[in-house]
Amino acid sequence: MRDDELRRLLGERNPWWKLSTLGRDPTSWAAADPSLAAAAASGIVYDPPILHDVAPPGLYVLRGPRRVGKSVAAKRLLLRFCRDERYTPIQLIFLSVDGFSLQDLRRALVLGRDMTSTVGDKPRIWVIDEITAVPGWIPLIKELRDNTQLAHDALVLTGSSATDLADARRALGTGRTHVSDPFRLLLPMTFRAFLDVTGVQLPATPLLPPSELQSRTADTAVRELSFFIGDLDLAWQRFLTCGGFPRAVAEFHQRRSISPEFVFDLLSWLISDVSLGVEESTVVMLDLLQSRMGSPLNLKNTAEHLRMSRTQWEERLRRLLAAMAAIRCAQVDDTGRPVVGSQAKYYLIDPLLAHLPHLREPTWAEPDMTRLTEAQLAAEIARCVDRLQPDRLIEQRAVAYTRTTSGNEIDFAPLPVAVKGQRTTTVPIEVKWVSKNWRRSALTLANRYGRGILATKDVADTTGTAWAIPAPILALLLN
Repeated sequence: MRDDELRRLLGERNPWWKLSTLGRDPTSWAAADPSLAAAAASGIVYDPPILHDVAPPGLYVLRGPRRVGKSVAAKRLLLRFCRDERYTPIQLIFLSVDGFSLQDLRRALVLGRDMTSTVGDKPRIWVIDEITAVPGWIPLIKELRDNTQLAHDALVLTGSSATDLADARRALGTGRTHVSDPFRLLLPMTFRAFLDVTGVQLPATPLLPPSELQSRTADTAVRELSFFIGDLDLAWQRFLTCGGFPRAVAEFHQRRSISPEFVFDLLSWLISDVSLGVEESTVVMLDLLQSRMGSPLNLKNTAEHLRMSRTQWEERLRRLLAAMAAIRCAQVDDTGRPVVGSQAKYYLIDPLLAHLPHLREPTWAEPDMTRLTEAQLAAEIARCVDRLQPDRLIEQRAVAYTRTTSGNEIDFAPLPVAVKGQRTTTVPIEVKWVSKNWRRSALTLANRYGRGILATKDVADTTGTAWAIPAPILALLLN
């Protein structure tokens, strides 16, 4: 891309420069911005505080699946800085670099500073959208952060791929980021967020680490929330129908359906990033995964079902995980270490992804609520663990299953986790979306660990060593 093209692009993407120069309201661009306008018209208020602490000279890497709201969060950040009297709008630089070459990115960084030279040495606030799509971005940012004025700027980098997270962490450690938690993760809404934006009223509920789900605090919370089990059960089923992508929640809240346009958007993302352009195989893959969530995946058999080699199937799964569209749940032993050669489970990151085949073509089967419940609890547990120890979700170390000596599976095995600097373990959890006959499954947990939680449909019982807690209440305690 030529320099004149980059200059024109920067001018178009940063309308607050012209507004400020003309003495007009530097926030008036927001009304015409497609991302912010769509969010404002959605009928819900959802503003996760993922970037609320951005300030120079911090460096922040925000990752998450496509269509999850990263661009909206970035635009809201820019709007906040436009209102902040400590900064002039000329200090703000936004650029989307999906499709850029490394040289394009380098020149854009040089030209962005040059075009804002009227603010002199004042720190810039850069927001660079989809930087993970630019091969070689990590060493470039490292070089510029070490050797140029970029070291004094606030730098927000967003991306839809987790492939290079380990490289980014090694190259852009706290010495270059100047913040304790530079690597942020934005995923679809949790169940708690879904209740908040859809107006479901509940008493204040504590957030508990997964090691304290059978504590006295948890017991009190379960007893208080048990008065709302009927409402929570219905809300949980609504949530498992629409998922947590903000647009899907808004559409379902308004008209109890997901638009074909958004279904197409999500499928297009997976077709492009996971299946490399092959539409039909994407639908078949999603249907296979949703029908096997909760069961160890036999790679050889499923590859044959998909009519591809095992190598191709493993690459497809790798891409699915890199796109943050799924969570891998390995089998572990009693110490929490992976069992070599064992089969893993795969959970789609959001319930709506499991519904896509049926929404695209009704001849495909609708997902089973039991499997959706287990998958969503896997996501809720993983997010809770990741909050305590960042990156464990993307590294696929946040959830795991185990087998008893008699061959029974326990859906979520106890894993080591650090809570306030102390090493402990998560509470084992088994998922049975039932309203009765739950004690037999709870007995397996009690015999194996002397404790545990059975996630049920609507049964609450905290009197034994293994508790029954409705899945939606468990989700509220986690996130």
